[in-house]
Amino acid sequence: PWTPPDPSLAVGPKHVIQTVNMELAFFNKQTGVLEFQQRLDSTGNPGFFEQLGSGNFCFDPKCFYDHYSQRYFMLALEVYGSTDEAWITIAISDDDDPHGVWYKYRTWAVVQNDSSIYWVDYPGLGFDADGVYVTGNLFRLNANGFGGVLFRSFEIAPLLSGSTATYADIRDSSGASVQVAQCFGDFESPLFVSVENSTQLLIQAIADPFTNPVLISETVDVPYFADPGDAPNPGGDLWVVGRRIMNAHLRDGKLWTCHSVETDTEDRSLARWYEIEAGQWPNGPAPELLQSGEVDMGPGDHTFFPAIYCNKFGNTALVFG
Repeated sequence: PWTPPDPSLAVGPKHVIQTVNMELAFFNKQTGVLEFQQRLDSTGNPGFFEQLGSGNFCFDPKCFYDHYSQRYFMLALEVYGSTDEAWITIAISDDDDPHGVWYKYRTWAVVQNDSSIYWVDYPGLGFDADGVYVTGNLFRLNANGFGGVLFRSFEIAPLLSGSTATYADIRDSSGASVQVAQCFGDFESPLFVSVENSTQLLIQAIADPFTNPVLISETVDVPYFADPGDAPNPGGDLWVVGRRIMNAHLRDGKLWTCHSVETDTEDRSLARWYEIEAGQWPNGPAPELLQSGEVDMGPGDHTFFPAIYCNKFGNTALVFG
């Protein structure tokens, strides 16, 4: 329905869920057949989130399949400047079949800082065995100004039974565009990734995320990069969303992440990936870069919008435009 579509996928045992601005669909994993499609916002008549009170400006949807709980999770943000409202809206399936009951939550997301109020934009969404984690950039509501990043940690157990959601927030006033790692394995804390500067990434963790969250930060040195320019595209140049981190994935102590960079004098965008040794940080050695690379298709060609994931055999796949 919207441009840009902001697509996201969640892959379970028998189904694939896709979200875009502002619809969702369920597909049969084996045949690819479309089995269900619905608007997420109130234009759906009814929309998927409309029963919660959601209006006509849900946006930036994301979804994933959680292998720990064997459930699908879905996120959408909302903001309504005329009523000074902002919401983080989520839904959790009651089993590994998306056709059926979903537990849905609409959580208040107007953030007060001194005399200013902020709304949440550009979400990150990830999980570990204990929680679901949402990040977002904070922009002033009905005014100009930036408030850093909100980290919201949902305890997962109540969500799985449709009980009252419990969560805690913490804000990083100096952060921006943080992505949440989707975690496979046993880790002490959820991990988050963002760009610190042209030669460093910022890795963050939250200690005691559900009751008394404390943010812990460490930088990782990486090869130099600059902010990429637009990529050529039929009908007009394409903004590749700068050097923001696109996704993050943690498996067996290895943190995989990626973004678009510029490294040469041709003003090209290149998709770059990283493998970072995370171990049991923050209760162990500081993270460090193991390897990185760029997808260079040759002079004049741009690569961008990468996403990366690793399977249980250690095979890693990267997709990009």
